[in-house]
Amino acid sequence: AGSLRIHESLPKQRNTFDEQTTLLGKDVTLHTVKIEGKQLKMLKLNLKCTKESRVGAGTTLEIFENKTFMCPVAALEKYMKIRKNTIKQEKPLFRDLAGKNYTGRLFNDDLKVLTAKLTEQSNSVILSHSFRAGVASEMAKRNYTDEEIMAQGRWSSNSFKVYCKLPRCRRLLLSNRLV
Repeated sequence: AGSLRIHESLPKQRNTFDEQTTLLGKDVTLHTVKIEGKQLKMLKLNLKCTKESRVGAGTTLEIFENKTFMCPVAALEKYMKIRKNTIKQEKPLFRDLAGKNYTGRLFNDDLKVLTAKLTEQSNSVILSHSFRAGVASEMAKRNYTDEEIMAQGRWSSNSFKVYCKLPRCRRLLLSNRLV
């Protein structure tokens, strides 16, 4: 939902973490906002060191509830409710029951298992970075502008186009438009 890069949120090691690149308990807050007369829940994620920002500048992501089965706000609320006694402000937000860090590698290992049936007839695997390509591709298919796609994925150049997996007819239209 926030087009996160895996190590903007999860640590690289099980026993240690870099607080500048790991999402800590204090870095995620839940808010209720009013937009166009409607009350919405929103997550604010404080990313302290992103790939596109200058060192130490960081960025704040706002992720809105979407009230679907894949709602990021509902998922995090459920996680926080289940883990309420174990979430610590100065520790990684995502840790296992023993208190060890849930790493990017573990997340990707879990994704492989959870999506194995989807990829069993191909040479592909679904990893965390697949979501960045998926968001860019879906937005391109739905005719979002380059600027909107860049903003969603926090790209500062047109490098997002490398991620777009478009159907052949759509690529032909884009190619003709470029000419």
